[in-house]
Amino acid sequence: MKKNLAITFLVLFLILSLATFVSAGWFGITGKAISVDKYVKGLKELDNGLDYGVAGAIRTTNGQVGLYDYCEGNTLHESYIARTYLGYGLAKYQEHDCALDEECVSEEITNSQYAGTSAKCRKKTNPRCEDSDDESGTANTAGYVIVVNSAGREILYDGYNREGNIGPAGKVIEWTCNPQTNAAERRDISCGENSRVARGSVTPDYSIVGQSGNGNSHNAYYCHDFEPSCDLSADKKTVTGIDSLGNEYSYSDKCVGATSWDYSCNGDSTGYQLARVPCGEVGCDSNTGLCRSDYCTDSDGSDTERAGIVRIKNSAHLATDICAGRDSVIEFSCSSPENEYFEARRIACANGKVCRAGACRTA
Repeated sequence: MKKNLAITFLVLFLILSLATFVSAGWFGITGKAISVDKYVKGLKELDNGLDYGVAGAIRTTNGQVGLYDYCEGNTLHESYIARTYLGYGLAKYQEHDCALDEECVSEEITNSQYAGTSAKCRKKTNPRCEDSDDESGTANTAGYVIVVNSAGREILYDGYNREGNIGPAGKVIEWTCNPQTNAAERRDISCGENSRVARGSVTPDYSIVGQSGNGNSHNAYYCHDFEPSCDLSADKKTVTGIDSLGNEYSYSDKCVGATSWDYSCNGDSTGYQLARVPCGEVGCDSNTGLCRSDYCTDSDGSDTERAGIVRIKNSAHLATDICAGRDSVIEFSCSSPENEYFEARRIACANGKVCRAGACRTA
């Protein structure tokens, strides 16, 4: 009687176990894939249960990974092994809402046996935003913004968008911090009159957000204010200043062929003007950039390496450069553009040169 009763209980136990396996999806399982609510042989779990603060996964003993934790909004779907029986495991997902001070985030698993993208609940980092130049509505300084939040650290440089591209022409992208949200805000600012977009250089200082170290030097843009100007040198041969676009310039009188390019400042010294003067027969003096004097002209401009001729206007007087021995030359030149006479100077030839036919030439 007792033996029959034991056999009956054993049969009932086997029937119930079989029913459990059937309801859990036992049949049709090959043991090579991991599926939710199905028994699979040799399951192993990375985070050892329902640990919502660790990115987990489930794999088989043959190394196949099939279930990873994942986020849906701020809800974590946590994979875990619900039960095991005779070496077989039943894998399930449990939904878990991350706490108000937490966020559901994806994370790469570095363990080579479980490598892949999983998820976990992570404490939120209070966002912090700091502006190096602390400007709002202006872009007069090359600066940057550092934002620190749960995603990490972000540096935004004035003049560049988030993708690292330079902003629209004539404008500067100015990054500022929103005091309510501690998030970075972008403003496109047009440089006004007598102002232009200029490039500077900045080196991020992490201490402004309470971190140590510095970043690498990086370009940043700003609006550079200027006043157009023009200054004429004492010898009245060179003009320097800032043009209407804010660019610095420097120009000196010069000869272009037989034409003199004569630079001077305009009446209010806010810019320069250029007079192109044809020199005609007298020619342009390369030393001064101006037309030679009507009274006295020197064909070589007092160049000892060329044999020149000096002529006086309306006069038969002329003088040709001549050698004074082997090592020097008698160089004739106009005494001044206004005087009607010329002068002669004995000039030694430079080292390595000798005088031949009125000019110092290579020996």
